[in-house]
Amino acid sequence: MKYSIGRFALIIMSVMAMAAGARAADDKASISGKAYLEYTYPVFPDSLTHADSLVQFHFTRFYFNYETKISKLHSVRFRLDGDDQADGKKWRPYLKHAYVAWHDIIPGATAYFGLQGTPNWSYSEKFWGYRSVEKTIMDLNKIGSSADLGVGIKGQLPWGFAYHLLYANGSGYSQPEDDDSKKGYALLGLAPVKELTSSAFVDYEYKTAEDIRLTYGAFGGIDFSWIKLGGEYFQRKEGPTGKTVTQTGISVFGRLSWKVYGYLGNVIGRLDIYDPDASLVNNEATYAIICYDFRASKKFHIVPNFRRGWSGNWQKMENPVDIVYVTFEFSY
Repeated sequence: MKYSIGRFALIIMSVMAMAAGARAADDKASISGKAYLEYTYPVFPDSLTHADSLVQFHFTRFYFNYETKISKLHSVRFRLDGDDQADGKKWRPYLKHAYVAWHDIIPGATAYFGLQGTPNWSYSEKFWGYRSVEKTIMDLNKIGSSADLGVGIKGQLPWGFAYHLLYANGSGYSQPEDDDSKKGYALLGLAPVKELTSSAFVDYEYKTAEDIRLTYGAFGGIDFSWIKLGGEYFQRKEGPTGKTVTQTGISVFGRLSWKVYGYLGNVIGRLDIYDPDASLVNNEATYAIICYDFRASKKFHIVPNFRRGWSGNWQKMENPVDIVYVTFEFSY
């Protein structure tokens, strides 16, 4: 179904009005949201697709969240998302989260029933911290989905360990299930001290004998007040035994922070190397980002950034594509 920007705004306003009424009647409810607005200026527009070659303002995401407790041990969450990816001409709203959470279902754990976040890049995305600028390497290259419909559980263990298990459709949040196969996810996290965090994950889906998908990887990061360094690696094997196509990716990123005239600013850098088929030589797609985060306030960031992508051997920078962005992130 296609939505005009007016209809999209009407849906958002209607949901906000209903949520505001519910919040007024229930002080346990919370309303929040976040939006990512980008200004795009391609340096080499002739090498890009038409949509990417435009000098333009556009929203890349628009989140609206409503959460409330329905009992001492149970809560619900509803997240509406929106972007302009429906057909390149229309805005579209869609459901991103819709679940009931059962807190303390076992000591230190919460179970989730419904459309919920997946484990795979949950740690790395939170640590990266700049989803407004770009997705993490797995999300960017469509190695899975950030949300799925199923039953999951997250909990804490001694010595800084945590876990997240999910059994779900495997079709993500953008389309309904279309087969009988299901997908299993598992993640083990470790944060022994507040400055260190890491995780390892695996997911598996057997769709048919000709379509078997296995993904695994790891993330690690160190975070001090003035410097932050992180990295993640993944590998995905897809296809029948003996004819498996292996995709690999590595991403490293960092941040330096300081205050200028009372305002906190961050310089951020990132480098991704993604190989869609490890059996081929010089098949990598490399992506570099450098940006400055000016924090006008805690909930309003202005992030000018430069991004370069190139193909082939990552060291030779062949066929570069350069784009300058200014990203505006605001939340409430």
